[in-house]
Amino acid sequence: MKILSHTRSLVFSGALLLIAAGSAAANVLMLDFGPITVTGTDQSNSPYHTVDSEYTGTSWNKVQTADVTSGVFWGDGSAADGVTLNLGRSSTLNQAVLTFAGAPVSIEMGTDTNTGVFSGTSVGRDGISYDVVVGIAIGGLGAGTYDIYVTGANTNRAPTFGATIGFWGMSTASTASIDTTPYVDSPDGTSTNSVVGSWIEGSNYVKLTVTLSEADPYLVIFATGVTENENRGFLNSIQVVSVPEPAETGAALGVIVLGLAVLARRVRRFRR
Repeated sequence: MKILSHTRSLVFSGALLLIAAGSAAANVLMLDFGPITVTGTDQSNSPYHTVDSEYTGTSWNKVQTADVTSGVFWGDGSAADGVTLNLGRSSTLNQAVLTFAGAPVSIEMGTDTNTGVFSGTSVGRDGISYDVVVGIAIGGLGAGTYDIYVTGANTNRAPTFGATIGFWGMSTASTASIDTTPYVDSPDGTSTNSVVGSWIEGSNYVKLTVTLSEADPYLVIFATGVTENENRGFLNSIQVVSVPEPAETGAALGVIVLGLAVLARRVRRFRR
C-alpha cells in the first residue's frame, strides 16, 4: 500500500509539473493599440484566441501614443510586474530609422473595413501608425522563446486595396534606434489584410517567433508598408505568448510515465 501511495504521489507531482509547464504557455501579454476600448465578446476576438480555443484571457492593455512603464497586466488580469512598453516611430531625420524617442499617431479607423473580425470594438479595427515605420520595444519579459501574433492594417482602406504590411521581430540589448533599411526587403511576416470573415495567418495577421536572452532582453516589433498602395507602418494589436522549454514538459511527462509504469506493475502483482 505504501508503494501504491508513493506511486500516486509521483503521478500527482508529474501532473502538477505538466500543468505548470502548460501555464507558462498561457502567460499571454495582450496589447490593443488605438483609441477604441475593446469590450464584450470582442475581448476574445483575436488571432491567438482562434489558434488556442481553450485560451480564456480577456484583459487587453490599451496603448496609444505614450510609453507605458508600469501597470501592465497579463491576459488573465494579473499584474505583469516589470514589463514596460516603449513606442517607436520613424526618425524625423531619416524615415527608415526606428527611434523610441517619439510617439506614433493613434487612429480610430474602420471606415472601409469594419465587418467580420474587424467589426465593433475589435482589436484589429484601430491602431497606431507612422510614415514610414512604427514599432514597440517590450521590456521585462524574461529570457526565453515567445510566439507573437500581430495585426496591422489600415482599416480605412477596403480589403481589395492591396495594402500589404510587413512585420519584423527581434531581440535587442536596449531601446536604441534601429536602422530598418537592411530588413525592408525580407519581412519576417506579411499580412495582405485581404480577409475579414475570420482570422487567417498571412491574410490579416502574422505569427513571429523571437528568443530573448539576458544580453538582449527587449522584444522589438516593427511594421511598415511593403506595397506602393501603402508605405506606412500600422500596429493594431499584439499578443505575446511564452513558449515552455521542451525540457520542462519532457520532465513532467517522464515523471507521469514512470509513475504509471510502476502503478501498472504493482496492480499486476496485486491481482496475482
